[in-house]
Amino acid sequence: MSEVWVFQAVPKRYRILDALRDPNLQNDVWEVKQYKNSIHEGHLGLIWKGRTNSTSDMGIYAVVDIVSEPAEMYDSEQSTQYWVNREDRHRLKQRVRIRRKLILLDNPITKPELMDTPTTSNLEIITRKRGTNFKVAPNEWETILDLIRRRVPEFEP
Repeated sequence: MSEVWVFQAVPKRYRILDALRDPNLQNDVWEVKQYKNSIHEGHLGLIWKGRTNSTSDMGIYAVVDIVSEPAEMYDSEQSTQYWVNREDRHRLKQRVRIRRKLILLDNPITKPELMDTPTTSNLEIITRKRGTNFKVAPNEWETILDLIRRRVPEFEP
């Protein structure tokens, strides 16, 4: 089984829902701040909509393939438009290339749902709160995968 990571987007800084709606962002890059030596090409990523006014809409909105090793790179031209602050655009940072596998915009796996599920109630993204990247344990991933397949039965990671 591949390693699985959460990549958090904070809406007050990056308009993640608009970016996920953009059909031109099938391939993109994502910042890697934590676990730089652990996240690798071939792993899976879960895109998490982070802190908002309410926890009810926080959660997993997409599944992506990680298709490169972490390296210094810029945002894609297409994705820079979704940064809220101009100073966040066009910055060289440690990132990985990602490719979308599944978008869950209409039916995300929400933080309250994950907190109500014993296997996922202690996900690192829930307990640590701050950060960009979070590890997902194998048993947590199996539960998340089950929740995904309830929404999209044909999904194969």
